[in-house]
Amino acid sequence: MILRLLATYETPDPFPLDYRKGFMSLIKESLRTSSEKEFERVYGGRAGRNIVFNCCFGKDMRIDKKRENIVLNSPTFLFELSSPDTKLIAMIYNGLRKNREYAIFGSKIKLKDITPVNTLIRSKDRIRVRSICPVLIKSNPDIGSRYLLPGEDAFYGSLNHFCKVRYEEYFSEEFEGSVELIPLELKRVVVKHMGTYHTGFKGIFELISSTNMLQFLYDAGIGTRTSQGFGMLELIS
Repeated sequence: MILRLLATYETPDPFPLDYRKGFMSLIKESLRTSSEKEFERVYGGRAGRNIVFNCCFGKDMRIDKKRENIVLNSPTFLFELSSPDTKLIAMIYNGLRKNREYAIFGSKIKLKDITPVNTLIRSKDRIRVRSICPVLIKSNPDIGSRYLLPGEDAFYGSLNHFCKVRYEEYFSEEFEGSVELIPLELKRVVVKHMGTYHTGFKGIFELISSTNMLQFLYDAGIGTRTSQGFGMLELIS
C-alpha cells in the first residue's frame, strides 16, 4: 500500500543533493509518534527493509551540481512511501496525521494532504513498470561488492538473490521461482547518498515472476537500500 503526501517546503532554500536521509528520519519520527512499540519492531529488526519511498520535486526543479543541491521552482512537492506491511503503513499514516510539520535541512516541511492508495496486481506473471527512483542491485561480496547494471554477468544472480531473501524474510516461506527483468528504456544514473556516490539505473522495464512476488516488489521496492529511497516502482501495465 502507498501513502501519497502533498507537502510544502517552508523556505526557498534548495534541498541538498544528498536529501534521502532527511526523509528517512521523517518516516522514523512519524512511526515513533504513532507507536514506540511498532517503531522498535520495525527498526529494531529487519522489518524496516520493507519500506520504500520517493520524492518528486516537479519537472521544473533544477540540479546545481557545483553546489550539490536541488533548486525547487515551487515549494510544493510529492512524497510517496510504500510497504506490503499494512499495519506499518497504518501506523505511519496515524503518525503523519498527528504531526503535520517536520524539521528538515534547517527548515520545515508541512504536510498538506495524505492519501492512501492500494494497487493490486491480479493474476499476472508479467508487469511493465517504471522506476520512479534509481534501482540499486548490489553484487555478491565474493566478486567484489559493487552495484551492477542490467547486462552485466552477475546482475541477474544478484537480483534474484535479494528478491528471494527479502520475500522469504517477510512472508516466512520459501520462494521457489525466479525474477526476470527485461530492460525496455533504461539509463545509468549516479546518485549521492550518505556522502557516497552510487551507480544504479532508472527507466522502464518488465518483470516476470509469480503474482505474489510481483505484488511484493511493487509494494516493497526492488533491489537494495529500498528503505533509503531507492527502487520504488510505478505500474504501467
